[in-house]
Amino acid sequence: MKKLLAVLAATGMCVSLFAFDVAEYLPFKGSVKSFTRTDYTVTTKFGDYFRTPDKKTIHLFNGAGQETESSEMTPRDVLVNKIQNTYDATGKLVSQVGYNADNSLMWKSVIAYGANGLKSDISEYGKDGSLKSKTVYAYNGNKLSEETYYGGDGAVASKISYKYSDAGMLAVESHYLADGSLDEEYDYTYTDAGRIDTITYFDGYGAVVSRDYFRYGSDGILNEITTCAADNKTTKRELIKYDTAGNVAKISTYTVGKKFGTTSTDLSDMTEITYQY
Repeated sequence: MKKLLAVLAATGMCVSLFAFDVAEYLPFKGSVKSFTRTDYTVTTKFGDYFRTPDKKTIHLFNGAGQETESSEMTPRDVLVNKIQNTYDATGKLVSQVGYNADNSLMWKSVIAYGANGLKSDISEYGKDGSLKSKTVYAYNGNKLSEETYYGGDGAVASKISYKYSDAGMLAVESHYLADGSLDEEYDYTYTDAGRIDTITYFDGYGAVVSRDYFRYGSDGILNEITTCAADNKTTKRELIKYDTAGNVAKISTYTVGKKFGTTSTDLSDMTEITYQY
């Protein structure tokens, strides 16, 4: 809940992308009433791949395109938990409430906005009504510049700062620990068309950990994310397929590495998404 997704170029807000989730990053196309996302783990037996459902989430939307509810299910379609969203008259998200499988309240988040219409803070409360954490947002103009996370006692737990290029694109995202020391940092570059080109991940000492390279087709559609280690050797590939409406329908993740004396590319995870329009 701490890191909230938004469209990078349009709003200047972003999500921690160390495990980049392309299914959440890409905006919907068309009028989506609901979608179901199923994440699979993949194993091999006697040289063949077998996939096993790991988690399923169902997302519901209203006529205005706002997500009203999301439910996490077991692979056998048993409810694990759900989140219900409430919006004000202007369409802003003002609260999220989490329930367990017995429909008992687990937590509640209240979102506040400043006079400029931008999100100012989020307060998260436990099932007993006590304040558990608070996130405070700061801006430079209309660009998000800082997210500061506090525990229920008011002490700083962590902070994220954002820097932008002269063109207004997110350039550097720095994550800090409670004591103010740098935990990790992400640097972004973009194509001439303004799409993400690379994300470079650094540790708290400034050393490169890995890089994500974004591959686009001639139509400008993202079709692959390739992850490389610090030595620029490929470690992972995510291949993306879309449905006829242009929404992400399948993500296949392959692990790349040395096996039996040669480079091997093995299917390791899979995500499938189905939509109701």
